[in-house]
Amino acid sequence: QSKNQYCSNCWRPKIGGKILTKEEGVELEKRRRFVKKRRLLAYWSLSIFFLFAVGAWVAFDNIGTTRFLPPPVSDISSIPKPGDWPMYQRDPSHSAFVSDIGSNPVGRVKWQFETGGPIFSSPAVVDGRVFLTTGDRRILALDGDSGEMVWEYAVGGPVNTSPAVAGDLVISGLRSSIIVALNRNTGEVEWEFLANNPVFSSPIVLDGILYVDSSEGALYALDAMTADVRWSYPVNGWLSAAPAVNSKVAVVTSGEGTLHVVDILTGKQRLDLLTSAVRGAVAMDEDLVYFGDG
Repeated sequence: QSKNQYCSNCWRPKIGGKILTKEEGVELEKRRRFVKKRRLLAYWSLSIFFLFAVGAWVAFDNIGTTRFLPPPVSDISSIPKPGDWPMYQRDPSHSAFVSDIGSNPVGRVKWQFETGGPIFSSPAVVDGRVFLTTGDRRILALDGDSGEMVWEYAVGGPVNTSPAVAGDLVISGLRSSIIVALNRNTGEVEWEFLANNPVFSSPIVLDGILYVDSSEGALYALDAMTADVRWSYPVNGWLSAAPAVNSKVAVVTSGEGTLHVVDILTGKQRLDLLTSAVRGAVAMDEDLVYFGDG
């Protein structure tokens, strides 16, 4: 302490040159200790707040916000029942496997349906109805027994993607950068989602969530019933191959030759694997991913 705070003879505290009594000195010391405690409390409060802010930032960056989102509106999936083929490569893991095939096809044409332009993708088949996208700017529903058209929906350009059928929805990605969901019974629009660039890959629906990528380099996870964005994963490269999904991850390949593995809960990176050239979609199970490398 500086000398002017205390008497030079008795060393009692003084203020403004006045020597304080013993009682006044005790009271002064209490006030000083109180102020010191308040300053210490403020210091620790700021320190704890800072650490909490840093922890929250790290959690946001590494875990993401999806853990705190409500569950999707529905649990619809493009998972096949016996006799169905509801999406590209039949199921979300792209197994393209049918265990209940019955007798082998004999190769006789039962019917054919002609379009005014080329067909770039495979159809989906659910409950005896064929859902097809065409190069003459349509999404179609055909009767599986007769080949007669049940309904058609006109779009703005040729369609490259196979539709995914989940619940009462038929979902397709379009060159016009729109992802559209149609009522599979009527062909009426249920919702539309505008991506940043054209969509050339086929969608997947699993447990109420739609997974689809667009060519500008983003993998989207949308609520399949509302098209609300749950997360998007940016990719530095062209995306045209359909993603594959299991209960933990979504896997997609990009044009520059990278295999991207994304956590479906958080939308965060699990793995980026650089290859020499991988162009097609992957197949997967719960533990392994299969792909061809050029």
